Amino acid sequence: MRGLFNVPYHEDESVISMWSRLSTANGTKARLFSMDMSVNHYDLAKGEPGALARMAEVTALHPDFLAARSLVRLEAKNTTLAGHRFPSHNAIARTTTRFCPHCLQEDDARDHRFPQARRYFRLRWHLRAVRSCPYHNCMIVEGPDPENPDLNIDFSRYNRDYAKEIRRTTAEAVPLPFSSFEKFACDRLVGIKGHGNFLDEISLSLAIDLIEETGICLRYGKTFDRRDKLSETELHSVSEDAFQRISRGYGGLDDCLDLISKSDEAYNPRVGGAKIYGSLYLRIANRREPGDRSAYEAIRNHAVRTFTLTNRARVFGPLINSKFVSLPTWTKEHEVHHTTFRKLLTKLGREDALVYGDEREPLIDVDVAREVLAFWRGLATAAELERVLGVGIDTMRVIQREKLLEPTLPREKNNWYAKYSLADVDIFMKKIIPNESTRDHAGLYPFRNAVRRAHTVQGVVLRLLLDGLVSRRGLDPNLPPGIDALLLDPLELQRLVAGQAAPGVEISELLSVEQCAEILHIDASMVKRLIWTKLLPDVRISTHGATSKNFRRGVLRADVENFKTRYASLSEIVATYDFGRRKLSSLLAECAPDSEAKLPVKATFFKRPMVEDPKVVAAFKARIANSTDRRRPGR
Repeated sequence: MRGLFNVPYHEDESVISMWSRLSTANGTKARLFSMDMSVNHYDLAKGEPGALARMAEVTALHPDFLAARSLVRLEAKNTTLAGHRFPSHNAIARTTTRFCPHCLQEDDARDHRFPQARRYFRLRWHLRAVRSCPYHNCMIVEGPDPENPDLNIDFSRYNRDYAKEIRRTTAEAVPLPFSSFEKFACDRLVGIKGHGNFLDEISLSLAIDLIEETGICLRYGKTFDRRDKLSETELHSVSEDAFQRISRGYGGLDDCLDLISKSDEAYNPRVGGAKIYGSLYLRIANRREPGDRSAYEAIRNHAVRTFTLTNRARVFGPLINSKFVSLPTWTKEHEVHHTTFRKLLTKLGREDALVYGDEREPLIDVDVAREVLAFWRGLATAAELERVLGVGIDTMRVIQREKLLEPTLPREKNNWYAKYSLADVDIFMKKIIPNESTRDHAGLYPFRNAVRRAHTVQGVVLRLLLDGLVSRRGLDPNLPPGIDALLLDPLELQRLVAGQAAPGVEISELLSVEQCAEILHIDASMVKRLIWTKLLPDVRISTHGATSKNFRRGVLRADVENFKTRYASLSEIVATYDFGRRKLSSLLAECAPDSEAKLPVKATFFKRPMVEDPKVVAAFKARIANSTDRRRPGR
């Protein structure tokens, strides 16, 4: 603006310092100069956009230049410095009473500058994390508190009124080397990056808090709560130590978190970040900056990766991506009995996914739990399978009884209904239902009708279908798809059943029960008894037409002849010698004491090789000839 004495501005100078020097150069106080220039001095100190715009008109500087060097007071406990948001006032020195005495002395030596306006306030002095001067390697000191609050934001007048006190602070500026951490803070303040992939991604305020608190936890422990008792030198040391570790990136952060969270205590699966990381977690927990999410995710991932935590634990919110979940909670949420769930784990061979704590509920890996749950969803009860297979309850019971479809989970105490895998059911149906239906449906009948016409049972026919022996198959389009809609040929089924019952044997070689009784000289009931006791292997087969309902139950001729070569019935011997049954049996016992065969039937049998022995026959005939109890012809 015309008529004003201008002063040169510095790249690292704050806005409030520029205005103070400009007002001093024009011979007045900053507050009065602001009134003359129609600028609210306090709004300017708070970084109000209107006040900055008016200052830009007065100084002929660009508003962006001023905004990048201003301290903006936002809502409660929020301040922006050079565009960097700080959620706590403790991180920022809002007044201009913090400085390096040696820098001020050097400013006084600049003769080319305007008198009384040579000293200026550096922007980095607002940051309390910067505790030493990069040029003099000495500690930055706090000047005396002014009695007039206007001097807190009028740096030039403050230096004039408190010149003696400021000179005395030179002794307090003890040597303190400028650290790498402070260089990082100064670089980030002016927008310079290149300090590792992790630190470059997060905000400056979070980086400062994270580094300082990490250093405190590493040196004094995560439960240390006397941070305000630490000196500036101690904070300077711990911050530098933590920065050297974290500047390596995410790997360095993980190393620090490992050291902080290391403890002999067994963590409860539901504990959160405050229990694991202590004061570090509490220091950075309440932030809302979008750029801070990467740090939160890094710490959350470390917690999930290092500790056995469930999704009920909280580390910057619930651990949705937790590796583990409580088994009772998971089973209750998905309505699966925990005993059944354990059996499914055993079935799938994933028992190792369970993690047991000391007197705590078992945990399970989330991925394995989802895998088991998907397997459980793929199971069905017999009642549900009736609709899938397209059968009635009687056919389903046959499938269960004959074990044509093995249950994945048998019926047990906590599993009232057997469960079948739908994958196994799909394989079962592919074997039963034809891929291509037979074109000629002549002589084909629905499944139930064909089973009756073939004079067999459903279990036998289903086994023939599973073995792939049935060639003529079709589907009834008028019935729902399934086994009941299957069309089969009864005559083909008869041939297959006969071939399985007596493979390679002609029907003429099959003797009925009556024929066996005639050959063996016993009653038909005794033949059935021999069949029932497995002494005669029988064949159950229909040898009549497809309309017949009678089964022919008989024995192969070779089996009958084999039995007859080993045993002779008493009736056969009586018919040969024409002698009384009782006397004949006693005479045979006298001639051949061990000849009687002890068979589990009422009919009397003798061992044929013994009773047909020539010596036994000669002795037997001699006894018959001498016996007076010969049967009379008239009887």
